[in-house]
Amino acid sequence: MDPFSSLNLARSTIQLIDWSSKLLSGAYEIYHSPDGLTEDDAELGERTAILRRLAFGLANRSSGHVADGKCESLPSQPVAAPDIGGDSLEQENKNAPREDEPNDVMIQLLHHEDNDKAMGTGNKLEVDQAYRKLQKLTSEMKTSAKAFAAEDVPRSEQEQNLQRVAKGCDDIAKRLETTLKQLRVDPKNAKFRKISSFRQAFVKLCSQRKIDGMEKSLDKYRTDLILQLSVIMSDQQSSVVRELRTLRDASSRLGAYEEHLDNISKSFRLIQTQATEDAEQRRQDPAAYRTYNDDEETEGKKFSLFSLHKSYGASDKGGPSQSQNNLAVDDEIPQAFQYLAETLRSLVTTATDVAVAQRVLSGLHYKTMTMRIESVVEAYTDTYEWIFKPRWAKNAKGIKVHFAEWLAEKDGIFWVSGKPGSGKSTLMKFLCDHHRTAEALANWARPLNPVMSTHFFWSSGTTMQKSQEGLLRSLLYDVFKKSPKIMKMVCPQRWEASRRGEGDLEPWTLSELRRTLTALATCHGLGYKFCFFIDGLDEYEGDHSEIIAMLRSLAISPHIKLCVSSRPWNVFEDEYGKSIDRKLYLQDLTSRDIRHYVQRKLEEHPNWQVLPSEEPLYKTLLEEVTTKAQGVFLWVYLVIRSLYEGLTNGDSLPALERRTRDLPADLESFFKHMLDSVEPFYHTQMVRTFQVAMGSTSPLPLMIYSFLDEDFENQNFALQIPVKQMPMVEVVRRQDQLRRRLNGRCKGLLEVCRNSNEGPYMGHRVDFLHRTVRDFLRTKEMSDFLAEKAGNHGGPNTLVFKSFVPLIKSIPWEEVDVSEGGLLSRMLGDAVHYAYKAELESGEPQIELLDDLHRTLKFYATTTGKPIPWYQDCYTPSDYDTGYAPCQTFLEFAIQNGLCLYVRDQLRREYQPLEAQQPLLHCAIAHLPGYTIQEPDLTPMIRVLLEERDSCHVELLKQDAWASYIMAFVQILDQEKSPKITQMIEHRRDMIQLLLAVGADANAQWKDSVHVWHLLLVAITHSPLPSCPAIIQITKSFLSAGASLSSPFWSASDAFTEILLERCSNSETTSDTAYLDFLVQIYCLLISKGMELKPSERLLIHQRLPGRLSESISAAIDQQKLEKKVKSHAAAKGSQSWTWTSWLGALW
Repeated sequence: MDPFSSLNLARSTIQLIDWSSKLLSGAYEIYHSPDGLTEDDAELGERTAILRRLAFGLANRSSGHVADGKCESLPSQPVAAPDIGGDSLEQENKNAPREDEPNDVMIQLLHHEDNDKAMGTGNKLEVDQAYRKLQKLTSEMKTSAKAFAAEDVPRSEQEQNLQRVAKGCDDIAKRLETTLKQLRVDPKNAKFRKISSFRQAFVKLCSQRKIDGMEKSLDKYRTDLILQLSVIMSDQQSSVVRELRTLRDASSRLGAYEEHLDNISKSFRLIQTQATEDAEQRRQDPAAYRTYNDDEETEGKKFSLFSLHKSYGASDKGGPSQSQNNLAVDDEIPQAFQYLAETLRSLVTTATDVAVAQRVLSGLHYKTMTMRIESVVEAYTDTYEWIFKPRWAKNAKGIKVHFAEWLAEKDGIFWVSGKPGSGKSTLMKFLCDHHRTAEALANWARPLNPVMSTHFFWSSGTTMQKSQEGLLRSLLYDVFKKSPKIMKMVCPQRWEASRRGEGDLEPWTLSELRRTLTALATCHGLGYKFCFFIDGLDEYEGDHSEIIAMLRSLAISPHIKLCVSSRPWNVFEDEYGKSIDRKLYLQDLTSRDIRHYVQRKLEEHPNWQVLPSEEPLYKTLLEEVTTKAQGVFLWVYLVIRSLYEGLTNGDSLPALERRTRDLPADLESFFKHMLDSVEPFYHTQMVRTFQVAMGSTSPLPLMIYSFLDEDFENQNFALQIPVKQMPMVEVVRRQDQLRRRLNGRCKGLLEVCRNSNEGPYMGHRVDFLHRTVRDFLRTKEMSDFLAEKAGNHGGPNTLVFKSFVPLIKSIPWEEVDVSEGGLLSRMLGDAVHYAYKAELESGEPQIELLDDLHRTLKFYATTTGKPIPWYQDCYTPSDYDTGYAPCQTFLEFAIQNGLCLYVRDQLRREYQPLEAQQPLLHCAIAHLPGYTIQEPDLTPMIRVLLEERDSCHVELLKQDAWASYIMAFVQILDQEKSPKITQMIEHRRDMIQLLLAVGADANAQWKDSVHVWHLLLVAITHSPLPSCPAIIQITKSFLSAGASLSSPFWSASDAFTEILLERCSNSETTSDTAYLDFLVQIYCLLISKGMELKPSERLLIHQRLPGRLSESISAAIDQQKLEKKVKSHAAAKGSQSWTWTSWLGALW
């Protein structure tokens, strides 16, 4: 991956031009020197003679070996320079030469000059160096030119001219190389006997006309190249500017590396300005540039470009520094061009690193990554400041808080706990954003740099927002945003795959995420320490003991510490509640914050006024709210809203005090009180709105609720609205209108939050004010209340799907929105998810709506000239390619999303030909998309396809489609356990049992090589514990269908015994023991179906397995032997009977 290949070609060409120009410049000077020496050579010879006399005069004076004023001899080897790298002045003085000792430094310098520069020695070495260097620079330029030409991207005219310049430089380099080859001979050769330097030899071999011609060409190429650079960096059509724009767009989307790109843009401007000035002065005085005179003006240019390089060279923000990325050029190249070439190299390196890092980050990023933290309310002014006070500063209740000490000095885990609604998430957001947190972490990390990562679990959000995968992706994303260097070190394979840029990167698996985070915890030399803030552990959708164990393993690292928050559940109390200096209970610490909040909020209301005589009553009101809140900020927030209503109505202070006294003290009663205040006229719409919010898998777009209201007035609205982009003015109008309606109907229990990763059409989402509101509405009392008030407008999933159809028809789309994986793809995935749930909810197919959606998608395809973007990579063959694209038609899309009733109706429509590009059963089992919300159970769909098209599809079960399905299932089992994986396994259990029952080949081979059943059997040992019953049923089904237990290259006995014994040796926890029970059950199943054990295997099992488990295996072996005897006896008896019957028949 080379995003700035044009600049790379320019950089390598600059190096070759300047090196070649230097060679030719020296040759031209010698040609006109009367004595055959350049001015530099003459000066060097004079300095050498002086140094020689001085150095050896000192040496002889010290040793006394002087004869007739001449040195007796020269040392045969240069004396090593003294070590002056000590840390102390004493060390430096110790190494300094004394007056009565030879000046070894001067002697070494003298011999360095003699060896490298002096006339008459080292000629062949100098030629070899020049030859090798010319070859290296030429090769580097050719490599850059080849990479430039290989990229299939549009180039501007000036970029194309770079190739012409490079070609001309290559021709000159070939001529110079030919000349240098002639010089690579024995210096005793008569032809070169009188040649004392490379330059003299070069003049001898080349005519002045040739030298002049090459010089003029190089000077022209230099001028052209600088001007081309100037244009390229400003031309909006050049690939360089386009690529920088692409990097900026990705940077803006990912929120990463913007400072790096700012430095690149700054360097572009500096190079452009300096190159223009240099080119102008070169035209005015070309001779000065050709001879590189060190006059004041030229020095100014060197300084300017040097400053440019220095301003850019921060190694981790703007590219490699000078010390880290030295060019393959030496002091003979003029500094101005050396710094220009080095800056170009740094630009290319940094742009490449940013592009590579962006690809890796894109794989970690998900749309709702920051949605939760953005929706959390900001801490009110001057609240929570107590958390940064030192531990000896007690609060009003005499409680010490040790957080500041932990943050600045200690490692491990700090736990923030508190009642529901006490403000834990607000406090965590406050800590993540506060400058004092960063300052304290800098003190903790010193001398390294601190990096802070965050994740806010959200039970109301998407699967990613409440899963372990989402947590790990968020943490690594924040870490990798800090520096590409970290990414290179902890996941080098993924970095290298991204650098090669060959297609899309493989999606991150949970196991790879865990390995990467473990590498981060154990890797040394990163230069960073990490603090993770994780909010809402109680909202994690999974085994809480599992997430606790993972965090505990991270906290062991000296490079990582964690601040976590949760409700005070037992599982968290047991883990984090034992250390008094590493926890806090928020409701015990916020009474002053609550009083301050109430006082300020009341005083902010325009109708607020307190007479002097009312001051005591005012204080009573403040105390009553503070005491009644019991540390629950959410309750206080609701009380303030009620008091504001009173103030708006002109209530007096005594009236406000009575209002407060009448409000329920607990949240659930408060919520009921609020709903009772909704006007009866709005009850039906209130109930519909709450039911939709409760039934949604994640917060729905605000526009869904707008179309939901349209459906309330006109149930055919979704079908009647035309396919037309909605103007943004209309979008904003509808959203403002819905905010007011939600406040009126739901009394603020639903609120609108913003997802900054989405545009305005889809970015405003509706969610509950707090998790406790959803919990309250799910109580039996409220469920009965909502059911009683609901109308006959359909279930919530049907309503949501009906709203998605006009949402898709009205999308204000851009080109990127209608590409694979774009906004339209995501909306389609969400829409058919609710269509699937609507079928389950109502028992009826959504035929009219789905047909209308199909027509809408066809319209988009016709309008844009692009195929319908069903989902990401829907037209790209999968890893288990069976000859068909995954999805090309609406019918195939419906099949893959489980719309059984709709598909059955489609299959029975005799008047309409089927739209399908592949066998339908193949579509259902060979290709499954990455579902955006939740995977449907496709077992009923398989039944429908078999019932409706049995004769056409059964044969597929003996082909690659079935094998590819099992291979994909093997990959699922290899992933780490999660609720999502458990559900996927259970879905596939039902499908596999059905397919095996109707004739699928239990011994199918993948690519005619390996039995997929054998791979499945090994993968079974990695399945998540909650799925063990499903896995046992799958194993039984395969064995009942005749699955083989061996092949010429594989033995179930060998493979499974090894796994069983290994798991036994690592069994320490309760979950390990439970998993061992599961493996023994599988083992016994295999034995019951004929797997035979070697005596050595039986002995190892007896020795290593717990008695109960080894007895189970022994019982299975005994049962197997008994069944064999019974079968053998029955076979023998049958044989005898056959023989007797045959004899009687012959006799007859």
